[in-house]
Amino acid sequence: MAAVVFVPGGYFQTTLRHPVGFADYLTLAWMATSIATVAGALGSSLEHEDTVRKATYGYRQRRRNEAKNSEDESEDGSNTA
Repeated sequence: MAAVVFVPGGYFQTTLRHPVGFADYLTLAWMATSIATVAGALGSSLEHEDTVRKATYGYRQRRRNEAKNSEDESEDGSNTA
């Protein structure tokens, strides 16, 4: 749907040099989705794990995780003493 909205039919037809049909827009959407998936996978694999967590989780969820990790560490420390 986005390909139809953002790529004018006349321009697309000029670029492909043949009449544009539904299959051409479907191919364009498939190609754009594939490129975005690969780019996202590469980008996320190059980022540090903490940076990805900060972008993924909100402030409250990070605070909950920190509190849980603190509790787990204190429990581990009390068992060994």
